[in-house]
Amino acid sequence: MALRLGRLSDVPLAAIIALHSDQRVRRHLPLSTGDTDEARWRDWVIAKEQEWHRHGRGPWAFFEGEAFIGWGGLQDEGGDADVALVLTPDAWGRGAELLRMILARARDEFQLSSVTLHLPPSRARNGALARYGFVAETDVWLAGVCFTRFRCRLVP
Repeated sequence: MALRLGRLSDVPLAAIIALHSDQRVRRHLPLSTGDTDEARWRDWVIAKEQEWHRHGRGPWAFFEGEAFIGWGGLQDEGGDADVALVLTPDAWGRGAELLRMILARARDEFQLSSVTLHLPPSRARNGALARYGFVAETDVWLAGVCFTRFRCRLVP
């Protein structure tokens, strides 16, 4: 089934909360608290939507047919366009296709020269990133948690 991009504001909060509450997903989101407070998640969606207004780019909701399968896109992280990709476990096999879509838009639509991606230590198997041009840069601390920052130089 075809993938499509949409707005996070079009996704029911219950689906976003369910995604971030899934223990298999949370294992790779060390900054996630497992909070299920709807007001907090409504604010989260608003903040993600504001990325589009501030930077002209931001995260999308991902759909397979009509089913919400996750979110991701390009978020500002210290002046870099940082790739986010958070999928439901049933959609983990679609990550490569979605990453290719994000990278193509970063290069062609947003005309970025590079993007970053931050992975926590739990994501030890990251060799596939090299196929997309990502190179480990350094370890960084975000909100008290160590991540490895990778960078992908985008060639027009």
